[in-house]
Amino acid sequence: MEYFLCISLLVIGIILIIKCGDYFVDAAIWIAEISHIPHFIIGATVVSFCTTLPELIVSCVAASNGQAEMAVGNAIGSVTANTGLILALTMMFTPFAIDIKDYILRNLLLTGSVLLLFLLCITGTLNPYLALLVFIPLIVFMWDNLAKAKKQMVKPAGDMEKEHNEALDNAQEEEEGEPSLLSRIIKIVAGVVITAVGITVLALFEFTTLYVVQIIVALIIVAAWLAVFELGAIFKVKDKSKAVKKVFDNEVVVNVTKLIAGIAGIVIGSNLLVDYGSMFASLLHVPEIIIAVTIVAIGTSLPELITTINAIIKKNSSLSAGNIVGANIIDICLILPICAIIGAANGLGGLLVTKQSLYLDFPFCLAIAAVATIPPLFTKKFARWQGVACLGMYVIYLVLCVLMGQGIIFS
Repeated sequence: MEYFLCISLLVIGIILIIKCGDYFVDAAIWIAEISHIPHFIIGATVVSFCTTLPELIVSCVAASNGQAEMAVGNAIGSVTANTGLILALTMMFTPFAIDIKDYILRNLLLTGSVLLLFLLCITGTLNPYLALLVFIPLIVFMWDNLAKAKKQMVKPAGDMEKEHNEALDNAQEEEEGEPSLLSRIIKIVAGVVITAVGITVLALFEFTTLYVVQIIVALIIVAAWLAVFELGAIFKVKDKSKAVKKVFDNEVVVNVTKLIAGIAGIVIGSNLLVDYGSMFASLLHVPEIIIAVTIVAIGTSLPELITTINAIIKKNSSLSAGNIVGANIIDICLILPICAIIGAANGLGGLLVTKQSLYLDFPFCLAIAAVATIPPLFTKKFARWQGVACLGMYVIYLVLCVLMGQGIIFS
């Protein structure tokens, strides 16, 4: 029964983080827009930081609980999964040529940041003061983002007209691609099933009052997203009820609700992932870091995976690759330095780094990042062989993690 508990709450936690991350990004963009922040700044900063929020919150919660293995494993594991799995699939299925000037700085920053962080952790502890050095590549990356975004705003009239027409075409495609009745029914059934599982968990196991409240809020958010809204769409409640239509047409109500639900969902989902990921590791008799670099890391990377699959289908791989490289830079430069500061605040002198992270996680993360980002600077393309190599290394990495969990290596 404990396995059922852990798996159920891990799944609910992952769903919460993914969906509420979307809510938070939507609300953050709306707040930035009504604050009259230029669109190029919103795209280059707000969206970039918001999309890395789930990984950041999960690692920060783990670090504040003294679970350094979970904090490090999630951060490094997410970058490794993004590159060795998601970017690898992009290169395998849709290899593409690149413009060197668009990728040279990003690619070097990613590999250089992983190497710098690895060297700073080599003693077994990430010093909070030295960790501030990792913010330098992040600042350079954000400056480059802003410069490129600002430059794109000044374009010839012909280019602007072309982009406008493409935007209209995309909008029409989105309208035509309204969810089918079957997909809505599947979501409703999924919502009911997840809610039933959550209620069963609450009935069978004893929790503290705080955890009961968190699980109930989680179920309300999941049920509202998967069931209530879809039922409303099927029966066209918005069109039939003026009161409902008035609420949904009110931007302030909708976006404030998204903001509150987004923050609550990410925090609660992170707590569920960290706590029950740790319990799951105990039940399997493996170190926490094994769960962190597999279930937790891949779970928090699911949005990027879904985006990449859509990009592969639409043959828009260059956008997917650029987003993955950018997200990895933010992950590697932001999460662990903040966790190191939290560790220092807890009296640990920084963030503790295990042998597995030093001898397995960091080396594979660095090797996969190097294979994915360095060759394109010479060949001017992301090639299929790189995807095969990165995916192969990622599989080897996961196998070694399992062996480590069994005590065969690094016992």
